[in-house]
Amino acid sequence: MPNALITGSNRGLGLAWVHQLASENWQVFASCRHPNDATELNALARHSDNIRVHRCDVTVPDDIRGLYWDLEDQTIDLLIANAGVYLEKGATRLGSLRFDDWMRTIEVNVFGQVRMVEAFHNNLERARNPLVVPISSHMGSVTDITSPGSYYYRSSKAALNAAMRGLAAELTVDGIGLMLL
Repeated sequence: MPNALITGSNRGLGLAWVHQLASENWQVFASCRHPNDATELNALARHSDNIRVHRCDVTVPDDIRGLYWDLEDQTIDLLIANAGVYLEKGATRLGSLRFDDWMRTIEVNVFGQVRMVEAFHNNLERARNPLVVPISSHMGSVTDITSPGSYYYRSSKAALNAAMRGLAAELTVDGIGLMLL
């Protein structure tokens, strides 16, 4: 049975991947910041022996270390780096930028994903055809900006794309594939 580790698995795309992969007989290690509040994820886990729910905030090194210790003997065939934030509510304009929110967005959407790849590199190397899937967005394209706003999110996804493209060469040498979505 192949193993998948999914961050941000308590809702949206992350939850959909948990459901899909578990139904296809994958062992799914589903992580999120607040597993006690992850009602839908916990309901899925109660009905499937293939889902294990873990606490992990990708911005907290101790959380990542704890998750690594829980899974250090596991092979990871698929790492879906899905955890992310979009903190810009309403119009963001010059004069109203919240740099703390911008830094938090970069911390989660870029550093958190890279931290997960780094932490689980050895687990991935042990798999036959490992794959890392960081979740980006069309908003990370610097050539596709046609309107103002979403500065925090856009810049975080552009930075994620650049970081992962840079890591791709190293991962490829180690036999790990990368599919940027």
